[in-house]
Amino acid sequence: MKQDRLSISKYCTKMKCILEELDSMIDLPQITYSNDEIIAFLRALLQQQDEQKLFQFLNGLDDNYGTHRSQILLMTRLPSVEIVYGMLQQEEMQTEALDDLEPYHEASALLRRAMMINMGIEDITKTNAGS
Repeated sequence: MKQDRLSISKYCTKMKCILEELDSMIDLPQITYSNDEIIAFLRALLQQQDEQKLFQFLNGLDDNYGTHRSQILLMTRLPSVEIVYGMLQQEEMQTEALDDLEPYHEASALLRRAMMINMGIEDITKTNAGS
């Protein structure tokens, strides 16, 4: 599955539904006896499944998350999908907030320049460029 420009929240929800459906299809035999070796095996199996889910999640992300994907994969101990989801959702919210502010920055710069011209103040960039 690919993110395909979905929000992180929608992508994660779709991915979670697919992974839960796949998990429900796995029919493992019931364990009637356990010892330390079986417990260690089951822990390793669960860790491998969690890592596989993380890799599927990361590989489906859009290209603009490539840097994040690389940084996560370089971690000594890989985080869970839930932790990565939280990190990426926070990043997405910050990016959206900054994108929302962009028009105000441009308008503010234009207003500042117009005020400087009206007040007869030289453009600093022209003064510095001529030096």
